[in-house]
Amino acid sequence: MTIGWEVDEIRSLVQEFREALGPCDPTLNSLSSVVGLAMNAEEDVALDDLCHVIECFRLPLTGEQFDRINRLAEHFDSDIPGHTRIERFVR
Repeated sequence: MTIGWEVDEIRSLVQEFREALGPCDPTLNSLSSVVGLAMNAEEDVALDDLCHVIECFRLPLTGEQFDRINRLAEHFDSDIPGHTRIERFVR
């Protein structure tokens, strides 16, 4: 099975968020579920979940991360970044 660029991108984003959080941060469990969805060919659902995790836990993100999330959303024809208004957390 070949892993697509979408899975790699989601995994990369999640890893960046993990590195920014402490080892005991409760957000880590939610981020793990995002990767699980992506690895099980549910990339569009993983993106949706990632945006909701960012919104729920108010995770700060860089402009570059926001752009990458928007590229994924465009690929999946999704408006989830706009729906969750994650642009509020761009630092």
